[in-house]
Amino acid sequence: MGILSIIGDRTCVTLSLLSTLLCFSLILAFAVNNKVQSIKALGLFNSNPDDISKKYYIDIAPGKTMTLIGWPIVLGSKILAAAWLIKMGNRGTRVFRKEFYLDWIASMILTIMWIFHYDQEQHIINVPVVGLVCFLSYRGLAQVAQRLEATKADLESLGIDPLSAKSIRLLKLLVIPSSVFHSVWATTAMMSTIAYPIAYAPSSHVKDAIPMGILSVGSCSTIGLWYMILFQMCYTALDLTYGRHTEHIKVVHPSIIAVITGTYLSNYHSDKGITENNMMCLLIASFSIAIYSMRSWISKMLENRKKTA
Repeated sequence: MGILSIIGDRTCVTLSLLSTLLCFSLILAFAVNNKVQSIKALGLFNSNPDDISKKYYIDIAPGKTMTLIGWPIVLGSKILAAAWLIKMGNRGTRVFRKEFYLDWIASMILTIMWIFHYDQEQHIINVPVVGLVCFLSYRGLAQVAQRLEATKADLESLGIDPLSAKSIRLLKLLVIPSSVFHSVWATTAMMSTIAYPIAYAPSSHVKDAIPMGILSVGSCSTIGLWYMILFQMCYTALDLTYGRHTEHIKVVHPSIIAVITGTYLSNYHSDKGITENNMMCLLIASFSIAIYSMRSWISKMLENRKKTA
């Protein structure tokens, strides 16, 4: 706890914003590298995401359009959330504990590491890096849910301040979506991150990626999809069992539907027809649609069973 006592709350919030802005800037530079001469001249990157994705083909990778939409939504929402939290901090209101912001900063630093490792085609290293981003984003989401469910006594024990009704509405409007988007987007990134090193041997030194040859590219992509299914199942079990605690973050399923639909559209080719992984994407999206639509009914049914048991 030594370092936490040295760093002030406002410093933590400000660093959260600055790290997100830096991450956003580097992702934008990476995206346009080799296309904008002034960016290429900086020598930050060797390639760009589109070229690397083509070299290491897997059929669950986010397409160019999906990436151009996804990153601005995820990091843009976090920038808006950080700006509001800074405003609250300037008013002397402590919305979250310092651990929340340190997790935020660490996840941005790890995301920056992922960008450079991806550019250097170091896919094996990125597995634990993106895994840590997922873990930190899930923990951040849990802290947001805890914040909204906390009683006055809980808030005092946590060392954070109660919020007005207006501030709670803004918390739900800004912070919750940004935390959910980050968690689901990190999970989406983890799918392809898992698939790359299983499908391909280290190939940064050659023009064409070298297949590992143990499993087909489709099978490696399927393994990646199972990570999303695991996330979906774990969240669904928590949501249906402890619905009171997850009530405020129920946009998880709509976010899963959005990214999985994007993954399907990015990798569907009419000349090939619907592949097994395309079908898995449709099933994942359908499951989230069904659960989200029937969430209240299922939760009430399970609650009634507990009462009668």
